Amino acid sequence: MLYALRGYIKLTITDCNATILYRNFITVTRDSVFLRQAYPPVTRYASPVTTPYKLDTPCIIEIMKIIATCDLHYGLKKWGNDSTNEIARLVINSDADVFIIAGDIGEGLQNFKECLELFKEFRGYKLIVPGNHDLWSKEGQSFQIYSKILKEICENSGFHYLDTGPFVLNNIGFIGNIGWYDYSFKLEELNIPIKYYEEKKLPKVTGWNDRRFIKWDYNDYEFLDLLLDKMEKHIKHIYEQVNTIIGVTHHMPFEDMIRKTNYISWDFARAYLGSKKIGELYLNYEKIKFAICGHNHRYVRTTKGHVECISVGSTYKQKELLTLEI
Repeated sequence: MLYALRGYIKLTITDCNATILYRNFITVTRDSVFLRQAYPPVTRYASPVTTPYKLDTPCIIEIMKIIATCDLHYGLKKWGNDSTNEIARLVINSDADVFIIAGDIGEGLQNFKECLELFKEFRGYKLIVPGNHDLWSKEGQSFQIYSKILKEICENSGFHYLDTGPFVLNNIGFIGNIGWYDYSFKLEELNIPIKYYEEKKLPKVTGWNDRRFIKWDYNDYEFLDLLLDKMEKHIKHIYEQVNTIIGVTHHMPFEDMIRKTNYISWDFARAYLGSKKIGELYLNYEKIKFAICGHNHRYVRTTKGHVECISVGSTYKQKELLTLEI
């Protein structure tokens, strides 16, 4: 586990109708940068109550600023690289305490490394989980890439690789890893036999490219269980030391974050977007208040029980930056 102590922004207020948690997205396109607020602000109050109230005396609210992105796919297309370069400029010039990348960072190991180098001048703490594209290999070493090679690249670039352990900053903990899938998000009404999901190919219709480029001895169920077991150990390790935990995965934790399209290729692919087991793990621990993910290339925000989950929503062309203050 990695601990860090860093000064917070301190805000003195007398009126506790104060918005201290908000969601903004900086969307970078090939030609422009603009700010959009995807939903109305979410308001949190300075005391753990659920209704607004007034304070008779001033109070101190400690604010941690977190920024996150995902699905940069650096090296895939020039216009995607241009957007990523602009995201890097925004990150470096921000006053955030923590910067998170939630997977699918670079196309191949060299691009993965070059992408992380873009953020080397960021002055805060940098956390990372990889995505499925980051494990693609033609040489049959995907697990070595995940467990060793990416870890070393991340550490050499100043990023904390969350798969190796949680990160704690004051009273907020961060846990996570790539996450994975077990076909629990499959659309039952399609009545597609499970063997086609396991083979990642629907004959004469579509396929999922992990079947071609993820090379290891695990099946999807085994790899997911390995990840969840490690994640739960990390949660338990910090649980009594923090007030809030933020979960970070590339794959998605809740099925209702995925839209039904009536296009067979996409509705088949939803089986590979995440797992119900990730969400179930989050819901077992009340201190997990937020979850950040990527992978589906679409902004989604949902609340399940005590967990507010945000899919950042970067696409191959358009990159987005989430701002979260808690």
